[in-house]
Amino acid sequence: MKKTIMVMLIISFCTGVMLTGCGKGEEPVELKPLSPEEPAPAGIPEGEVTPAAAHEETSGGEAALQPVAEETPDDAEGTDIGESADTDMTFDNIRASVEAFNLKLYKEYEGKGNLFYSPCSIVSALALTDLAARGETKEEMETVLNITDFESFKQEMKAFNERKQSEKAYLKTANGLFIDKNLKLSDSYKEDFEDPAKEYFKGEFRSVDFKDTETVKQEISRWVSDATEEMIPDYKTAADAETVADILNAVYFYGEWQRKFSGSDTRKDLFRTAEGDKEVDMMYMESEYFRYVSDADGVKAVALPYDDGSYEMDIFMYADPEKKETEGIFDIISGEDILSRLDNADETELSTLALPKFKMDLELEGLKEKLGSMGLERAFSGDADFSILADSLQISDICHRAVVEVDEEGSRAAAVTEVVMKLTSVMPMEEVKEDFIADKPFVFMIRDRESGVILFTGRVNEL
Repeated sequence: MKKTIMVMLIISFCTGVMLTGCGKGEEPVELKPLSPEEPAPAGIPEGEVTPAAAHEETSGGEAALQPVAEETPDDAEGTDIGESADTDMTFDNIRASVEAFNLKLYKEYEGKGNLFYSPCSIVSALALTDLAARGETKEEMETVLNITDFESFKQEMKAFNERKQSEKAYLKTANGLFIDKNLKLSDSYKEDFEDPAKEYFKGEFRSVDFKDTETVKQEISRWVSDATEEMIPDYKTAADAETVADILNAVYFYGEWQRKFSGSDTRKDLFRTAEGDKEVDMMYMESEYFRYVSDADGVKAVALPYDDGSYEMDIFMYADPEKKETEGIFDIISGEDILSRLDNADETELSTLALPKFKMDLELEGLKEKLGSMGLERAFSGDADFSILADSLQISDICHRAVVEVDEEGSRAAAVTEVVMKLTSVMPMEEVKEDFIADKPFVFMIRDRESGVILFTGRVNEL
């Protein structure tokens, strides 16, 4: 009897061990490219280095970057779509930062002409750069970025980038750090910059020689092309022979409409502007329900969801059909207010929804000067303090380019933000049937519905 009990206990223990070994999480969802001809989302490009593992002592007793073997980061933990690896994690800090920064930056570019950029990318690139900042430089950067708790912001950024997503609507992000191999790094570089850059931002490090400028330019261009699924295949970097650090953020968005437009319903129609009318390809849909605001202080808005509703495109235009412009649209009602009203709006049947097909490929001209007028000045001056990375550094330039395509199937969008660093020695509504006919200038945003983070913002004034 005792032998029988002992055998049963041993069998039970072994079975438990085997079951425990099988309890791994699900593999992450593989992101689907737009078409079978497109390459699958790329991993870390060839040539990535791990700076901390490659430190060598120089004559000055400071560390220098050296190339090492390629390293692939661990896969993200399996999570439900729209959730972080930590199910209790919220994204309040990221959402508030991007929303406030976006509305300030949009007003800096208020005017005529088209506009398209990713506030999420710009904030991410500057927040990554902020890891290297100290003192008044850090305070100034976080004030402009509206970051009140950087520790929480970093934790949220990590969770935001590790979420599992749908194959039909997803955001892909990448951060590349190109560091000159001759730059003398600070003593606290690994602990205070490299490690958090990799942990919270999934930073990909490369050791390069900026004196070999053409080679580095080609390498950065290839990195951007891979990170944006070739939507930006020909990026022209601002880095030159005097650059010692180049920090890049790239984002790629793919989204299929939850309710797709039928190609047979697309027809030529007029897009009406103050400068005149132009015939364009206009997509139509009838008798479908969307969250809709018919008139909020003179502005109307509609939310068009992608796939399962995790992402959406929000469109804003003046309610007055004769007001054929976008200027001042966020003066009569704040962006925060109209987004809040749209989030809380009931689904309304739209008798007709019309939206033009369009493409844009734009650079933000004068971004450095715009950020200066928003209060980011010290980081661009000789008084900058990025000594966590290295002594005597300042931001010499910041560049941004974004591309978007909108058609009957959905949307694709990509953006890249580049921070170039040099040594300071060198420079709710009642449900009624309504129409939403976007046949005149409008503003639009692509948002992560779950977190509220604004991924892209655009203005269509002309087609």
